[in-house]
Amino acid sequence: MRPYFPGLFLAAISSFSAASAAQEPKAPPAPPPRAKCPTGSGSAIAEVACELHRQVGRTPGALLVASPITASGVDGAKLTDTLARVVAGQLNATVAGPAKTLGAARNLASRKGTLLYLRASIAAGEVRVNLDKYPVPKNFWARIRDPRPAPSKHAFASRRFDPELRTFMPRPPLLAKVVVRAKSVESKAVALACEDLDGDGALDLVVVGRRRIHTGRISAGRFKVERSVEWSALSPIAPAPLRQPIAAAEIVRGQGLRVGITDRRDGLHLDARLGVSKRFRALPWPGGGCANRAGVYLHGAPTGCGKAQESSDAPEFDAIAGATVLSKEGAKTYRAGRVQQMTSRSYAVLSTPGAAPSKIPGVGAQLAVGDLNGDGQVELVAGTDTQRRKNDAIQFFSVRQGAVTKTQSTPAPGGVDALAICPAETNGRAAVVAAVGAELWVLR
Repeated sequence: MRPYFPGLFLAAISSFSAASAAQEPKAPPAPPPRAKCPTGSGSAIAEVACELHRQVGRTPGALLVASPITASGVDGAKLTDTLARVVAGQLNATVAGPAKTLGAARNLASRKGTLLYLRASIAAGEVRVNLDKYPVPKNFWARIRDPRPAPSKHAFASRRFDPELRTFMPRPPLLAKVVVRAKSVESKAVALACEDLDGDGALDLVVVGRRRIHTGRISAGRFKVERSVEWSALSPIAPAPLRQPIAAAEIVRGQGLRVGITDRRDGLHLDARLGVSKRFRALPWPGGGCANRAGVYLHGAPTGCGKAQESSDAPEFDAIAGATVLSKEGAKTYRAGRVQQMTSRSYAVLSTPGAAPSKIPGVGAQLAVGDLNGDGQVELVAGTDTQRRKNDAIQFFSVRQGAVTKTQSTPAPGGVDALAICPAETNGRAAVVAAVGAELWVLR
């Protein structure tokens, strides 16, 4: 019998494995992850191209063919050409003329190795782009075997209208011409917010009352509630609630709902299902940051949520609003607050970094800020400084280089309790939502 040497046997196996491993070629290192594309901070078309590049990658030598955009009131030919050229530049592809069908696009790409077929549409205030990558049969027999190969990659991207996209469509009027009324779920709402909360591409409306928060949509003359939650399930009562509460709400697209009321101790960041994801001891200030309590008012200087208030000479407000407005020069954050005057007309202060604040007299404690007609300039929507609800109205103010112009006043004899500006819709005009007594008004 031969002697058994287990140590020697294992050493031989280890030596053989190491030698085999040394002869095997090393796998190439994984490519680094592509940086996340920006959202809403620059050109919407450039951001769409970035998203498509992340999903498809660079395709040198490919031919990009776009299907013509057909949308009412849109210069489809010019927009199609611009989209195709920007996306092709990002993907390192070449551009052919538009083709109405995939079959026509295949014919244009018959001499190329790869076809990129782009289809874009305009809907719900967005440009939505699909991009499919197709291999092109290289010879006669390949075309016989598989004349119409399936796409090897598919990508999708969308962005909201920005000033560049709006140049491809007529400028909508600044004035609201239609008022749609619906029964509200709250007899007296204290705050509203309007945006896409759940990421399904459709706008959601948040109605905040003193006891509940509701999300839903207006349909057939009613506000149809999709989700509702009691304030008592979210936050304890504030140590010193105000007799007339101050509330604020903002939907941050893709990130949830920021909401707060002086009745409750906590300001909240809620997810799309109205679950609490974060708490802070302040009111959220639409446009970013928070406002801390200052007695029966709010500090007029925004802070980080949860941070102590620094001393400042800013006025104290009994209502706040804000928004980020995109212009050709970039994004600007505007903030508004109302200064209550007992012996004279109350007024709003509208400010943005790098410019002198604008003073807007005669406004009530209901404010909303945004760009109503897509010209890159800011508008303020407000109630009226009145003690009688029957005398109330929804006022529109245009602010251009510090100059304030009142453009419209719509009587609201039920009393204006809350306001919000929705993102622009297909025609490029943003709708205003108002809580007027037991009704919700949509002004288009």
